[in-house]
Amino acid sequence: MKMGANITVNSNTKKLKQTVPQSKWISFPKHKILSKTGCALSLEGQDQGHVFYQFNVIPPGVVTTGLDPAQIIWWTDCTFMPFDDSQIVTSLGGYFYRGSQGLTQLRKMRLQNYFRIPQGFMTLWRFNDPHFPDVINTKPSRALPHCSVSPGGTQVSFFTDTDIISSNIQQGSVIKAKEMFCSTFFFSAFSADSNFVAVLGRSRLHLNFAIVLVILRASDMLVMYQKSVRELFSKFKLQKNSTNQDRLECKFSPDSQFVAVSTTGGQLFIVKRDLSNLECVLVDGKNEKLTNERCYDFDPQYPHEVLAVCVNSDEVYVKNIDSGSQIYCSKLPENVTKATCLKYNMEGDSFAVGCQDGVIVMISSSSGNILYLLDSKTQATAFAMTPCKLSMYPEIIRISFSHSDDVLAVSSTEGAVRLWQLPPKINLVHMCRLVILKHIPASTINCLPLPTRIKDLIVCCPRERTAITPVKSRHKE
Repeated sequence: MKMGANITVNSNTKKLKQTVPQSKWISFPKHKILSKTGCALSLEGQDQGHVFYQFNVIPPGVVTTGLDPAQIIWWTDCTFMPFDDSQIVTSLGGYFYRGSQGLTQLRKMRLQNYFRIPQGFMTLWRFNDPHFPDVINTKPSRALPHCSVSPGGTQVSFFTDTDIISSNIQQGSVIKAKEMFCSTFFFSAFSADSNFVAVLGRSRLHLNFAIVLVILRASDMLVMYQKSVRELFSKFKLQKNSTNQDRLECKFSPDSQFVAVSTTGGQLFIVKRDLSNLECVLVDGKNEKLTNERCYDFDPQYPHEVLAVCVNSDEVYVKNIDSGSQIYCSKLPENVTKATCLKYNMEGDSFAVGCQDGVIVMISSSSGNILYLLDSKTQATAFAMTPCKLSMYPEIIRISFSHSDDVLAVSSTEGAVRLWQLPPKINLVHMCRLVILKHIPASTINCLPLPTRIKDLIVCCPRERTAITPVKSRHKE
């Protein structure tokens, strides 16, 4: 894989920068996988997709003797590499569930061979050559494992117990963040232009180790902006007093101008990238709450205006950030449990909501209608999700769409990643876009003699719209 490159998109009012790889799009090698596993269809035939492959992220040699397996949680995160559907990055951590006391890292329990318990163990799985996955990081961290990959596909960021590190996947070089002064880290995220990294952590310089939001320059990991979260949002609150009980996440908008911050307490607010002021509060955690910190995502079709959130009333709201209005509201099916994560696909025409019982709800982003359900419980025996603790199913942690939108990677707390075959997308623009990217590097699309709008569609770059009309108004028309 080559280095990433910035492309400039000319919109009606301003220029947007997006980083794309200097390589051609690579499809997922289903012929290699299916020849080994066979095509595993769902048993009941109610959903419109099926799991065709599953792999275990837990490295060999891990010993958890003396613990109840039903109380062990393997927190697993995953994401496809940008414009490369043949590679997936995973991150893993082992925890012991202590009921009201929350999660305790297995490496702190002094088990037999406890030093082999992974925590923040990051791996790059290459399905064109799946014999030996590449280990990116083995250094332990107190943070919950997550995958943070730059849009160009060249850099990954991860935490150790004391530092945040940016690593070049091809060259193996690493850069440590400077002047962070954080004792604990929560989450990190790259901006769409690959120029910045947002980090949430506890600062040693603030009273009571206050949680701070830090914006780093990605090239050298120097601190550009830093401010206490409570200074940005005075009503910010944590669910618990203990650090390992609270989970926070941050995410850049597609135009890299704003950062969204979510909390375990159900709050979601957006600030400007320079942390100059609070832009808006989408979910205050009082009148309504996010189901959890992973249940929101920006619509990639827009620079920053549209964002979907799932609240504890089992409803999905799609909101216009600029106007504060609601575009539409969708109710999750009554036969599924509460949501655990939400993710848009690359083109932004649909998004997936993972639920606690292993069901994935696919929703149209234009109408809010439910397209179909994917049920992990009704798959072939080798791939089906089975109850573990107290007859509960493993929790879905993260969902990642392939660039071609025909494979869905789903990670869960059983330490596994399932790959779903999605229904084919019969769309001429979509199929032409993939054919072009298969033969022409994404970084050179901007040089083609094509209209700007066509070039934007090929690389899935957000475009500013003159108006965002609520779905109800569209129906009336």
